[in-house]
Amino acid sequence: MASTQTPPPADFTEFENPNSASVDRLVQSLDRAYHRPGLLVWRSFLSGIFYALGVTIGFTIVITISAFILQSLGGISFFQPFINRLDDMITNRLQTTAVNTQQQQIDQLLQKYSSPTPTVSPK
Repeated sequence: MASTQTPPPADFTEFENPNSASVDRLVQSLDRAYHRPGLLVWRSFLSGIFYALGVTIGFTIVITISAFILQSLGGISFFQPFINRLDDMITNRLQTTAVNTQQQQIDQLLQKYSSPTPTVSPK
């Protein structure tokens, strides 16, 4: 039977009495990080970009896996009427908007060219 050994007690004397070299290193690091605003802005900007990229990739993976599972379980057909109705609503809205835009353009052209042109009377 294997004997179990207990780990030695933790030695926290380094944290209780840090040497001056480690404190100086910490102060220099903090000074370098917080007293150079350009570096701080750049680091924060990159952090935000990578955070957004990670959220986007993670969300895409979760949605893809969820859709795959739903499809394999036959759950996609359950949502099919809703998806068809949504597609019809979007298509009708786009067609209505396109027709309204074309009608407005035609009305503007008709107003422009149907206004009476002044005739020049001979002297």
